[in-house]
Amino acid sequence: MLARLRDATWNHGYGDAIIDTAVPRPDASHLVPIRIDIDPRYLTRVGSVDFDGNHALSASTLRRALILQPGTLYTRDAVLESERRLFESPALARALVVVPPAGDSVNQITIDVTQVPRHHATATA
Repeated sequence: MLARLRDATWNHGYGDAIIDTAVPRPDASHLVPIRIDIDPRYLTRVGSVDFDGNHALSASTLRRALILQPGTLYTRDAVLESERRLFESPALARALVVVPPAGDSVNQITIDVTQVPRHHATATA
């Protein structure tokens, strides 16, 4: 349940929300009131987008596949869709958005990419 709450707040642009729970000991009636506090803090937006592990493709080519653009809301759905779009590229074996540490409303995004090794072929006649 907490993961769903965290995902829901992140999808509304609150990527650094703090979710706190309080679960007291059960009383004689065996009922436990659960308290969940959500502090959304601030809206998180995408700052710059950088790529690690990219050697053959231009950064502008990779950026065209991204939903994560500077100035847009930093949401979970945008992260997952950007990873999916990059992974669908035949030139990339892996694409992973590195989630920045919490603490700022503008997130500097780094995307680790692993390129598919070039295939070599030789022929002799």
